[in-house]
Amino acid sequence: MGKNIEKGKRYKSVFDYRKEAIEKKMYLAVVMLDYAMIEDRLTSFLENSGVLTKDEHKPKKAFCEALGIITRENARHIRISDKIAWIKTMLELQETKNSKTLPNTNVNLLIETLQCTDKESLLLTMTKLQTWTDKRNKLVHNLMNGNMSVNSSAIQKMAEDGLICFRAIDREISKLKRYNNHN
Repeated sequence: MGKNIEKGKRYKSVFDYRKEAIEKKMYLAVVMLDYAMIEDRLTSFLENSGVLTKDEHKPKKAFCEALGIITRENARHIRISDKIAWIKTMLELQETKNSKTLPNTNVNLLIETLQCTDKESLLLTMTKLQTWTDKRNKLVHNLMNGNMSVNSSAIQKMAEDGLICFRAIDREISKLKRYNNHN
């Protein structure tokens, strides 16, 4: 429980800084914060769904083949796009489960756990998040390649969209946590 309190305090600090950065129109900083928070939320989603170990943040071996996970390295070093793909695959497996029984007991348990989430909303969020991440990556690469003529209103919109994605993922994590606490 102490770990959750610490994390809550860190998030409060980040949101306070985020709010201050928006007031100062420092939207690029906000986008970078959003990226970090979204990365953390995706890892938390995968942990709370049972795919990652909570202590090492590594994919459990039982899910590697089913989710197309090639590496078992710490998820904090795995790209957001891979985490999004894993979650989309989890949702596809849930659809498969509705038509037949899968042989892997762990995958069946994962699918059962995902029943508490809003599949359509989560799939839409993953699609929006992939688009957001692609735009963010393009922005960063353009800046690093010397293209400093980035539209401020586009970055502001990106900051707004990042928060929307963050909140959507966070809602689904809350559902997973409630489900896990009652089962």
